[in-house]
Amino acid sequence: MTGFGGARPGSASEAGVRRRRDVESALQRLSTSIEQQHSRDPDRLVRRVCSDAHLAAEFVHGTRDSDDDLLNLALTRDPEFLDTLERLGQHVLPLEGTLSLVASEQSAVDLHPRLLELDLGFRTDLGPVVEAFVRVVDTVTSHGGAGESRRMKALTLADGVRTRLYERNLLADLEETRRQATDILTEAKDVNRSARKMASGTAANKLAEYFHDDSRTETRTADRLRVSAILGLVAVTAIAVFLLITRADQTTVAGELLKLSLTIPVAGLSAYLAHESTRHRTAARASAELAIALNTLPSYIANLEDDEGARELRRALGMRIFAEPREPGATGPDADANVVDDVHRILVRIEELLGGGSR
Repeated sequence: MTGFGGARPGSASEAGVRRRRDVESALQRLSTSIEQQHSRDPDRLVRRVCSDAHLAAEFVHGTRDSDDDLLNLALTRDPEFLDTLERLGQHVLPLEGTLSLVASEQSAVDLHPRLLELDLGFRTDLGPVVEAFVRVVDTVTSHGGAGESRRMKALTLADGVRTRLYERNLLADLEETRRQATDILTEAKDVNRSARKMASGTAANKLAEYFHDDSRTETRTADRLRVSAILGLVAVTAIAVFLLITRADQTTVAGELLKLSLTIPVAGLSAYLAHESTRHRTAARASAELAIALNTLPSYIANLEDDEGARELRRALGMRIFAEPREPGATGPDADANVVDDVHRILVRIEELLGGGSR
């Protein structure tokens, strides 16, 4: 008896039978393992690659028709069918090893790149096996070796796998598009977060520079006012000494008032300048502290594990900068102090003293 192509089946197809049987056995072993261990895996990608592997095993098993010896013989003697079948079978051992790692670990996320590669391999290499099978079926049918019902059965099997492959390829493309969109969105968020951090850092640096410059300006102003106050006190002392020497014999009220009229304005001005110097120095110190805080806070909160604590520190610094008065020394009853008020208080005090002395 001769088989398809005129060759003796016992000698010509032994190698093909062995190659086909080895791939089919490996796929069935993988399919059984999947059903027992991974059919309900929580990871969606694991379930998808397992489903594709199960589809491949189901199709390869379905190509073996025990009632059609001629078709089976043709398949075991067709080099293209056997080559594509073995390419498909090359994914079995890598997938078994990967699934073994998945079963031994808590998460399959680290194995996703490998799972994606295997999933694509099964779907890509199953298609040529289906087409080679259909070609062999058509060839056997054209030689009159199989009935129409057998042909329709084989083509129905192939069409079913084609449809499911198309659906899975479409689903995989959609998931890949969604994954890429998610990656793009995540990257955009990271870029936005980095841009906001850079903008925040730039703004903080500019604000720190402003407070640093303000501190230096306030310090210079306080130094000038202090020098002016000291010069005023020196002038008052000089005037007092001069009047004491030149008018030592004049002890009348008019003489005393003359002395006071010369020294009181200068003394009041010196008091006002001293007050303003203190106020500006306090403002300079506050600006210097804010500049230091703005420069050091980012590095300090970067090492904090508590995000809530970092937010509280930022909020406290923001409240200190934007909610409190700019000049801490300018609060209280002396906030509106000026030279007129200082001189007025001195004159009121002198009047009280003179009035008490006349009585």
